Amino acid sequence: MLLDPLSMVHGQHSRLSISASVAGQRWCMLLATRRASHFAESDVRRIVGNNLHSVLRHCRSADADVAAAAMIVASIYAADALPFVRQPVAEAMLALMEELVKSNVHANLRQIGCCMRPLAILMRWLSKPQRQKLVSLVVKLLLDSSVTNKLLAVWDLKMLWLVDDAPRQTYAEAEQQLRAFAHSDTAAVRPVRWALEDLFDSS
Repeated sequence: MLLDPLSMVHGQHSRLSISASVAGQRWCMLLATRRASHFAESDVRRIVGNNLHSVLRHCRSADADVAAAAMIVASIYAADALPFVRQPVAEAMLALMEELVKSNVHANLRQIGCCMRPLAILMRWLSKPQRQKLVSLVVKLLLDSSVTNKLLAVWDLKMLWLVDDAPRQTYAEAEQQLRAFAHSDTAAVRPVRWALEDLFDSS
């Protein structure tokens, strides 16, 4: 039996309290996607905002299962949420991902992957500085020897290139690093050189 990520976020409580918490969580998530509601906008922002704050706090939980479950909920929020929900999710995921990358890529690969899920959903809504930061982080992952699935990193970069109107200007510094990597004669670059060349052609 698979655990409901919503119940995991709420920790170990009685079955009844977990059921109530999950129902409330789902209701908040539904409210976050509604363009029209019988609630006042200020009430919607307060209710959803408080719930989202709790979810994002759990994304940093020391309990790996709780953190992973909270990440799933954050991704669900990101998928079809109103603008006032998207930005807190994007900011929280970028901040956490930056900390994890700076700390220890190898030890934090699972959590970094969890951060990328909601960010991948939100790519087209990220601001230019946010996209630049995300590109910088993904480039660091691509160049890190502990990251074996480098093609996935290049794919993420391709998506970021596509959502920008002028990627060559926006990501100029990152592109320099990528070109240097692509022209290096290392075993790490050979499987992805073609994908990098395709990326450069699209800018």
